[in-house]
Amino acid sequence: MPSPPEADDVDTRILAAIARGAHVDVARLAPDATLESLAITSLDVVNALFEIEDEFKIEVPMERDEPLATVGDVLAKVRGILAASSNG
Repeated sequence: MPSPPEADDVDTRILAAIARGAHVDVARLAPDATLESLAITSLDVVNALFEIEDEFKIEVPMERDEPLATVGDVLAKVRGILAASSNG
């Protein structure tokens, strides 16, 4: 089942924020790509999360027991935060 158009827009905005924060070409940001394979460092992840927070006016908490290993992990985490904030 395809995602609704607004979900595609959200994903596009998330990917653009990751690209800005991690200095990576957005075209390389496939959901199954690992952050390691993209040479995204832990500092790049922090910068990308700051970009996401600025883009969506949200806070993205970093949990030690919830590591972000792939681009898809980041997408899922941010989508979850956005869904929770729109429901509450």
